[in-house]
Amino acid sequence: MSEDKLQADFFKWVWNTYPQLRRLIWAVPNGGYRNKQEAIKLKATGTIAGVWDLHLFYKNQFYIIETKVDKNKLSDKQIEWRNLMIEQGAKAFVYYTLEEGQNIINQILKT
Repeated sequence: MSEDKLQADFFKWVWNTYPQLRRLIWAVPNGGYRNKQEAIKLKATGTIAGVWDLHLFYKNQFYIIETKVDKNKLSDKQIEWRNLMIEQGAKAFVYYTLEEGQNIINQILKT
């Protein structure tokens, strides 16, 4: 399964299972192929390497959630960005399966 497919399945599950989280969770399109002009435009308008896939703001807490599959690991830029976010009070989660993602959301909702 690709990261895109897993993230789509996860987002759909959150959207359909927890309507109260709709529009409180969102994706950041920061990967994939870009031609040179598009890359220049994205950088100029604020795209930053390493920003995680999904963001959730819930009950005055900011969560960052990264989707990975198989043996994929966080890049150095993703680790650097995660650490910056944690320093500012964010909570960070990485999931590799839909079930892991579901457990993260269920854990967040219990707080």
